[in-house]
Order: sequence, then structure tokens, then C-alpha cells
Amino acid sequence: MGAPIAGFYAFAYPYTGPGHTSSDLADFREAAWPGHVELWNSSLDSSCAAALPAYRCMLSNYSYDYISTPVFITEALTDMVQLTAHDWVPTDSGSRQGATPVSNYVSDWSANMSAGLSRAMAPGSNGVFAAACWIHTGFSATSPLIGGRSYIQAFTRWFLGDTVKVQDSCGILCNPSCAH
Repeated sequence: MGAPIAGFYAFAYPYTGPGHTSSDLADFREAAWPGHVELWNSSLDSSCAAALPAYRCMLSNYSYDYISTPVFITEALTDMVQLTAHDWVPTDSGSRQGATPVSNYVSDWSANMSAGLSRAMAPGSNGVFAAACWIHTGFSATSPLIGGRSYIQAFTRWFLGDTVKVQDSCGILCNPSCAH
């Protein structure tokens, strides 16, 4: 089984509006991935690579459908590292309110994350814990909580055989238990 924390990635489509930033981290835009595969001498799932351009199989949003191993996905619906380091959103975006170009981008990004996770949320053996928080790997035993449970409690229930598919539906950056 697999239990990635903050590992559900897709291609970056950087924010280029007012206040955008840039990044010195690896370029996650689609055009960069063939070079990453070569540079990193990547091993790819053969069924995925046979069905898609092979470089797409590096990202879970595309390879998910080809993985037969049960997985429990723990992900922020507004993943701070993906948004700031790969999608050029200003670092203070997690505290912004109101309709601005940045908040509109973050809202659209969150909707895309939800759409990507929808396959894992469908009936089946995989589990999901997706919080509406401005975090990356900052999941803990006490925060965030969904339905009164931490990701550790949700994972444990899933590991023991329960169906666990929980995702915040309150909106953007709205989970009150998120550690800021």
C-alpha cells in the first residue's frame, strides 16, 4: 500500500497576475517534464507509459488510474508548496480574503485539486483525507481535523479496513482546525 502526504501533483500552470512570484525549484510546467524524466532517469509504471506520454506518469494526477496498489491520499486542497513554489502564488495568499486575482486563482486551483481527487473519492478501496488548508506536509495528530478526525485517525481506520474518504466541503481555506 501507499500513503503519500502532499504528493498528489499535477502540472503547474503558474499564476501570472498581479503580485506573482517565481521559483528556483524544478519547473513543473508540462513542457519541462520530458527533461525531468531523462535527468532523473525515472522509472515509470509500464501500463501508464503505454497509455500516455510517458512523462505524464511522473505525476500522480495522471498515473493514479494505473496504480493497482491501495493508497491513502493525504492532501491539502490548497497545497502551499505547490501553489507558492511551482505555481508562483505569493506566500501570503493563505491569509488573503475577498475576490482578487490571486484568490480567484487559488479558488480555481482548489477546484482542480478536488477534480483530480474525485477518482480516489469514488467507490473503491483507496482512502482520502483532503483538508481545505494552506499547508503542504503539516498534517499532524491534532490538525487539521475533518469530521473530528485527524489524518492519522482516518488512515488508521482505512488501514484496518473501513472506507475512509473525507474531503472538506466548506470552501477555500476554511477548515477552522488548520494550523496557521
